[in-house]
Amino acid sequence: MDTEQTESDLRTYKYRLDPNADQIRALSQAAGAARVSCNMLIARNLDALKAGWAAERN
Repeated sequence: MDTEQTESDLRTYKYRLDPNADQIRALSQAAGAARVSCNMLIARNLDALKAGWAAERN
């Protein structure tokens, strides 16, 4: 089985979202939750990095 694709094998598709008010609210909540979790992960990684720097100094 040949797994290589040529340009003629590739196709593109376009999708359009048309959410109603409840779906907009749900999408906004999901985006907000993703933003909060990303910020928490960044803060945790920054704390770990600072702890590593402090350990190197001692």
